[in-house]
Amino acid sequence: MTERSLATIEVVTHIRPIPDADQIEVVGIRGWEVVSGKGNFVTGDKCCYFEIDSMLDVKDPRFAFLAPRGVRANTEGKEGHVLKTIRLRGTYSQGLALPLSEFPELVGFPVGSDVTEVLGVIKWEPPVPAALSGVAVGLRPSWVWKTGAERAQNIEHLFPFEGEVICSEKIDGSSASFGLDAEGIFHVCSHNIDLVESEENTFWKIAKSLDIETSLRGWS
Repeated sequence: MTERSLATIEVVTHIRPIPDADQIEVVGIRGWEVVSGKGNFVTGDKCCYFEIDSMLDVKDPRFAFLAPRGVRANTEGKEGHVLKTIRLRGTYSQGLALPLSEFPELVGFPVGSDVTEVLGVIKWEPPVPAALSGVAVGLRPSWVWKTGAERAQNIEHLFPFEGEVICSEKIDGSSASFGLDAEGIFHVCSHNIDLVESEENTFWKIAKSLDIETSLRGWS
């Protein structure tokens, strides 16, 4: 199963016009807003929604129209168009919504279904710079917490609720995790990999410059 639900079956919650735009309008899906062709949907329609960072195979006729907007290849050599936040007529569009009728293989799937694997959607992972990649001891240990936070648009069903809300901005970058195992061995991990100690690796440089190992031993 994929780590992130990139493609799901959703319901159009609202539609609003874009000033001075005759051919496009805004379609609301969960907490996201997507620019779509005018008349493609009415409120209450079911659709297949693809989140930003989805890599779509432009050889599939349903996604072929995206090819002129750019095609990328990932580290495994697979090619496709990568959905990113764009701005059309001064309006931000995040993701892609297509009529469910274009996907006969999804007949019978209920609203909310994760169809990422069914449609062969891949998460775009940009190439990792050499200074960050490093040599792997193995995969990130399960006991090392993986950094990450869900987008507010995906948890709209939790609002409103009582309590404090802290707003933050997602910025492209790299995350690292550090920990001591049961035998007292210090681990430095990227998002997915447990890294061999190296003077060239950026994460290990950070660990040493901040003396993170000493801090962790002081807490254990």
